[in-house]
Amino acid sequence: TCAPTNSHIHNVRHVLCIHNHIHNVRHVLCTNSHIHNVRHVLCTNSHIHNVRHVLCTNSHIHNVRHVLCTNNHIHNVRHVLYTNSHIHNVKHVLYTNSHIHNVRHVLCIHSHIHNVRHVLCTNSHIHN
Repeated sequence: TCAPTNSHIHNVRHVLCIHNHIHNVRHVLCTNSHIHNVRHVLCTNSHIHNVRHVLCTNSHIHNVRHVLCTNNHIHNVRHVLYTNSHIHNVKHVLYTNSHIHNVRHVLCIHSHIHNVRHVLCTNSHIHN
């Protein structure tokens, strides 16, 4: 399923937006607008292998879990989220522009954050 959008999203699960290779990816979403109750989302422009539960957004986010946004290689990544706007109750998130191997529970944010757990932001190599 591929669902890139610039509009409102409510109660969305299991969505993916990709412009390149993807292998064994489940539950992904990419959006630039409001997001409520979204789970398991991923947005990427590069290679992805065995990624689950990911989300990429530049707008409001409420109650989001397990999200990932990347522009480069990703291997065995779970529970990731990237955003440049408001975030409330987000868990397990990751954002990166470089190589990632075996990363879990990561988040990168440039705005307000409330109740966020398990977070990582990097522009370089990451292993285990």
